[in-house]
Amino acid sequence: MLFKYKQTFINHYNSKPIAVSFVVGPQIGVLIKQNVTLDGVKVSNAPQYNKVEAGVLGGFDFDLYMMRYMYLTIGARTGFASSFQKNQPMSFQLGITTQLNFRYAKKIK
Repeated sequence: MLFKYKQTFINHYNSKPIAVSFVVGPQIGVLIKQNVTLDGVKVSNAPQYNKVEAGVLGGFDFDLYMMRYMYLTIGARTGFASSFQKNQPMSFQLGITTQLNFRYAKKIK
């Protein structure tokens, strides 16, 4: 679940809006399968990974309107998570997102 704050600006170069959004929220990670290989050979004494981690995620998005009902979203996300157990490492994620969005106009009667 992400909470989003969105602020829209008018681009005076071509009179199209640009929206900047900031997102933040909780995250949970679940390890489904653990396979550790080295040069194609399964490692028998592989380190144990956390089965469940909880953390927080944050990021931002830019919505660049190309037409009235079409816009491109470019964003970045980062997150931190931990299993809250002693001597267990925290995990860190960093990612980039892109989306092409279409809006359908609602007809007013």
